[in-house]
Amino acid sequence: MHTDRLLDESSYNPTSHKATTKKTLTRRAQLVCDSLRDENRYLDRVFHKNNYNADFIRRNIFRPNEADATNRNPAPDTTVTIPYVKGTSETISRILQPYNIGVAYKPTTTLHGDAC
Repeated sequence: MHTDRLLDESSYNPTSHKATTKKTLTRRAQLVCDSLRDENRYLDRVFHKNNYNADFIRRNIFRPNEADATNRNPAPDTTVTIPYVKGTSETISRILQPYNIGVAYKPTTTLHGDAC
């Protein structure tokens, strides 16, 4: 049973996680749905219910050529794990990318509110 609840747009999570959610669900629809148009409309409604704007919904659909582009990028030499800080974490990723350093985000709190 699906409750139509996803990461809310205003949640304190990396934008990349939110975009990946949309891309993953549209990719799944392309692979398994008989009526892709109906499924895409349904997904648009679900994301709208979770406070995503129409531009975000439209921009973050899976496109087959994205997988090709991703496969051409070399794997990072090193990966660092940093706490996610809204607005600055994506900047840090862009700064480290030319040095072939990947970034993994670690939440600063858990469901229990404890620091990680």
